[in-house]
Amino acid sequence: MDAGLETAKDIGATVAYLRKHPKVDPDRSVLVGQSGGGWGSLAAVTRDDVPVRGVVNFAGGLGGKVGGIANNHCQPDWLVAASAKLGKGARVPSLWIYTENDQYFGPDLSRRMHTAYTEAGGKAVFFLLAPYGDDGHMLFGSAQAVPLWRDKVETFLREIAVISPSR
Repeated sequence: MDAGLETAKDIGATVAYLRKHPKVDPDRSVLVGQSGGGWGSLAAVTRDDVPVRGVVNFAGGLGGKVGGIANNHCQPDWLVAASAKLGKGARVPSLWIYTENDQYFGPDLSRRMHTAYTEAGGKAVFFLLAPYGDDGHMLFGSAQAVPLWRDKVETFLREIAVISPSR
């Protein structure tokens, strides 16, 4: 969890800087992260100095794929326990998007992480999307994949009042 909290410091500094920018609405900010960035974003919203409305977590987590073997995570139970700690401290809702063929955080592990997070008090909606390409972990970085997650993200952003209902 320390790596996520360290990342959260950088995210907090970035949010503080951007809130002062004239083109940023500080009351409608959302963190979006993929993999370690998703994990860091979940950690960031446990801090009081990161005033955002929510988090969109694409395949968030740390570690995994030991020896280059898909879904061979180095410490899955640690990651689940750390998810519970993040959920306990979370101050805003989150949207979690994973795929069936994520080679770092497969379906079983991502579900366990989400369950631990929500059972500890975190508010999070979980979507497990169909397999994408050779490794669904790369979903967020692919322009062709946007139609697979766009509606889910837009619905979440409407629910947390970041975009208007008519959009």
